[in-house]
Amino acid sequence: MIGSTLENYRVESLLGEGGMGSVYLATDDLLGRKVAIKNLKGHLTADSTFRERFINEAKILARLSHPNIAMLYNYLQKGEDSYMVMEYVQGHSIDALIRDHGALPYTLVVPVIYQALEGLQHAHRRHVLHRDLKPANLMITEDAHVKIMDFGIARMAGDVRKLTRVKSVIGTLEYIAPELIDGKDPSEASDIYAMGVVLYEMLTGALPFSGSGEYELMKNIMGGVTKDIGRRIPARLAAILFKAMNKNPAARYTDARSFQKALQEFYPEVYDLNPDILHRKEPLAPLTTAAKATVVVAAPAKTTVLRKPQIPAFLQNRQNIQYGVMALVLGLILFAAVLLLRRSPEPAAAITEPVTENLSADSVTVESTPSAGFSPSAGPVNEEPKVYTPVPEPDRPVTPANTGIAGKKPAPVTVKPQEEKVVETEVPRPEEKTPPPAVVTPENRTPDVSSVRLEKNVPVSLYLEDHLTPDNLREGQQIRFHVTAPVIYQGETLISKGAGASAVIRSVSSKKISIRFQQVTGVKGQSLKFRDSELSGKISEMLSSRSFSVQLEKGQLVRL
Repeated sequence: MIGSTLENYRVESLLGEGGMGSVYLATDDLLGRKVAIKNLKGHLTADSTFRERFINEAKILARLSHPNIAMLYNYLQKGEDSYMVMEYVQGHSIDALIRDHGALPYTLVVPVIYQALEGLQHAHRRHVLHRDLKPANLMITEDAHVKIMDFGIARMAGDVRKLTRVKSVIGTLEYIAPELIDGKDPSEASDIYAMGVVLYEMLTGALPFSGSGEYELMKNIMGGVTKDIGRRIPARLAAILFKAMNKNPAARYTDARSFQKALQEFYPEVYDLNPDILHRKEPLAPLTTAAKATVVVAAPAKTTVLRKPQIPAFLQNRQNIQYGVMALVLGLILFAAVLLLRRSPEPAAAITEPVTENLSADSVTVESTPSAGFSPSAGPVNEEPKVYTPVPEPDRPVTPANTGIAGKKPAPVTVKPQEEKVVETEVPRPEEKTPPPAVVTPENRTPDVSSVRLEKNVPVSLYLEDHLTPDNLREGQQIRFHVTAPVIYQGETLISKGAGASAVIRSVSSKKISIRFQQVTGVKGQSLKFRDSELSGKISEMLSSRSFSVQLEKGQLVRL
């Protein structure tokens, strides 16, 4: 095969071999590009089952056209031999990254899974089930794009044709959903489960289930009990992971899009897949013994100290530490004393001026002073002075000698509120008229402090997500975008980077297209309307530039 020419394809080298066939690197001399040619092994061409499965893969790939799925360019039949000419994907397989580095950082893992789910959603919308999702079938290209590979055992959802034996388990056992082991038909939920297992393996460097043989492995998968990894990855990400791997298919994410949304809420930078991290020599994430070992079901997680912190030489001497603590305590005591002296009020002044004849017990006003237990940490007491009426003792007559009314200079008296019997009386205040309740109308309603009203049109930058071609455009078609930069208005973030937006194709002809932008998702999940704008132009120009700038409609009340 190597060195031969197949029509306009010149075969150069062997890329790899699988159970059904071999994959070769070739050059398309007509278009000047590298391609991958996959052919069915010679001894399998006589088997109608394998030949039908090979043709089935080609037909399924022909239905799919997405940046996150390896594309089929051509299908050739030469005598008894069958060939698929496919996109040549050059980069790193996820399987190789896990082998080389073990557990990978979630800042790399989440964007990878997000892109893979984008391709899976495209396949599911076209009723295609992959059925063999695993790290070996996911590739990261040099320009940071994730590609789903190998649809060899994929099939159309609801297809009654069985290319396998009845009740046989098809796929890689470690990634198969429990319901498939139980004999149920594959579904979108089973693909979601497999993607959850891939997410688990990328984050931990190990598979969630193990066993000494296939029977024990299947029993553990059916049990649905995995190792606790909550202390090794963020709790919110662990919850997303285990929801995707739930034993009950109905409890998983309903589709790939809802799985994506959960990942984006946890890590908004899902679109920032940094390719530079793939070229580092050091491990991509801290590795622990548990991360590389085979996972034992229900085993407790271990916490490994990865790096001993550098301690200053001064703190390595125990006596120095003791002196430092003593100095710190002394400093705190001095600081508290200064605050106490600054905040404590001056002693009550003695009454030295003579009391006039019209002095009455009802008009004595005394400000309360802090008690001996006053703490400076409590802060100043900002209360209004209270009116106290001294109650004379029954057995003590009121005479000029003890009231000072006779004009004699009275003895100094120090007020001690805590020793006197006092009766608190309420000072009458002028009656206030309660204003009538204001009538709230939509015009004078005050917005909640957690919202902002747009006083002008606010620009939004969008990027086209859908892979559109002149052949798949139709009037009324919904198309999706995502926001490329946060939208900030009056210092508040209205829309997060990566938020979804939608538009509709209003009209399309052989050369021109008109797009009406509809709405975008705000930070609180609110649907915000775009200004009534419609973009029209040539199809080639509109599709070649995937970046668009639109505006939010003013007057909207946006929740924050």
